[in-house]
Amino acid sequence: MKRLLLMRLEKLDDRTLGRLIVFDGVEIAATFTTLELPWNNNKKNESCILSGYYTVEPRQSPKYGNHLIVNGTTPRELILLHVGNKPADTEGCILIGTGFGDFDKDGRREITESKRAMRHLTELVTGKAELIIL
Repeated sequence: MKRLLLMRLEKLDDRTLGRLIVFDGVEIAATFTTLELPWNNNKKNESCILSGYYTVEPRQSPKYGNHLIVNGTTPRELILLHVGNKPADTEGCILIGTGFGDFDKDGRREITESKRAMRHLTELVTGKAELIIL
C-alpha cells in the first residue's frame, strides 16, 4: 500500500501551501506541491480538513476526470485531491501541482502544472492508500 504525507508548510489568510510526498514502501516515489483553503473551523466549502490520518483511493468523475477521494472526513463529504491552481479552484479540496509560482501576478504563490501532477499522482496511486496530513 502506498503512503502519502501532506505537510502544510505555509498558512496564509486565503490559502495553505504544502508538500505531498508519495512513498512506495520506504522509498520516495514522487513529491508534489499542494494548495488548500486556510483553516476555518472545518466549515464546508470554506476550510481545509483537519490534520490527521485518512485513506485515499482513485475516483473518476466528468468534472475532475481521474483524481483521488479522501475517505474518513465526516462530517465533510467529497474531499478530493484534484486539478486546480488557486484558491478559487477549490471548495475545501486539496489541489496538486509540481511547483509554486505567481502565474496571475497578484503577489501570491499558486501551484503550477496541476494537470501533469494529477496524471502522475493517479499513475502512482492505483488503489487504496494511506494519507497523513500534518
